[in-house]
Amino acid sequence: MKSNVTQGLVVSLLAAASASGCLGPEEVGDESVARQDSSIINGYSIGMNFIPRVVAVHHGGVRPCSGTLIDGERGWVLTAAHCLTTNRAAVGPLKPVSSIRISQGVFPGLTPPPNAVTATRLVIHGSLDLALVQVSGLLWEAGDGSGLWLPPPSTLLNTTLRCYGYGRLVHNTPPEVEDGTTGAGELRFADLPVTAASSTSYQLSTNAANQILGHGDSGGPCYFAGDFGGDFGRFVTGVHRTSDSMNIADDEAVSGGAAWIIQTIGSVFIYRAHGWVSGRKFLDVQWGSSAAGTPVWTWPFNGGGAQRWTFDPATKAIRNENGMCLDVKFGGNTNHTPVWMWECNGSPAQQWEFTSTLAIRNVNGKCLDVPNGDTNGGVALQIFDCNGSSAQRWVLSPSPS
Repeated sequence: MKSNVTQGLVVSLLAAASASGCLGPEEVGDESVARQDSSIINGYSIGMNFIPRVVAVHHGGVRPCSGTLIDGERGWVLTAAHCLTTNRAAVGPLKPVSSIRISQGVFPGLTPPPNAVTATRLVIHGSLDLALVQVSGLLWEAGDGSGLWLPPPSTLLNTTLRCYGYGRLVHNTPPEVEDGTTGAGELRFADLPVTAASSTSYQLSTNAANQILGHGDSGGPCYFAGDFGGDFGRFVTGVHRTSDSMNIADDEAVSGGAAWIIQTIGSVFIYRAHGWVSGRKFLDVQWGSSAAGTPVWTWPFNGGGAQRWTFDPATKAIRNENGMCLDVKFGGNTNHTPVWMWECNGSPAQQWEFTSTLAIRNVNGKCLDVPNGDTNGGVALQIFDCNGSSAQRWVLSPSPS
């Protein structure tokens, strides 16, 4: 992808102003100001041949926020709550639902383009700076499908995330000025290091190219991409919160709001992190049965209830749409013990964790496993010693693709 650093000029009464961290002042007659205006400060332009599932969230301001299309089938977009509230805080009165428009593309612009779709529902987390916007109809899903990164934010420390946004930050000294001119409404990205983390968020720092997130990038995603022993995974790790700094920025971690996201959208898919989309095998209840003791196996995508699940990190239960929970047969803890569906009871046999190696690990220490790593459909699952193999790598995603 080609680097494209956008700079502009502002005629300002603050003739001697200079913005820390910018590329340097431009001269306009006797007036010298520094200005950096681009989404993702100094960010790289997106190549036209690849557009990730990043969307512009038009909310009535001088430039859009950003967001992630996490489920095109049901029209769900993940963004920051402060983009949707009238007080620009994570908790506050919501703007009118009809005032929120969603658009996709590299250059949607400052205002909603003709193909923008109108929101039908707005839901905010209530404490975290997370929000979900639903739109009617199927949105175009360009780019790779993405899972949700469920391990704690601390697992991202010292990694590099690829972050996206449509925003723009203009710095004068003081004040910050937003005038809605150049730079906003263009999708850009930067690869940023994670330098700190809490239980629900993580901190990003500028990189060697002096890139960092700014206003208007709020709500956009950071992605973690990794090669897990030959299986390439791509995961939404969080959404950008507002930042006035030219040095650091914060993301609200997806893992902290995972239960809320899944509960709001209704269900998710769990599939093997192996092979191409067309060959994916999904966690599935054999023959769609709702009877206790029904085996759990892998099966090609069919979109039925047997492949739709919920996961609550608090209770650690993986529950099928039929109301039964993923369970280790008779609570066993030896290799090759089958897994099946059973009435939800909160026992250790029904408590699971998603790990940073993409494993689904039972609290007793064994991992959900495909016998012999078989890539065919109809393979009954078991537990086995955690070994990091492709037979034990799983992705939780609101979208099957």
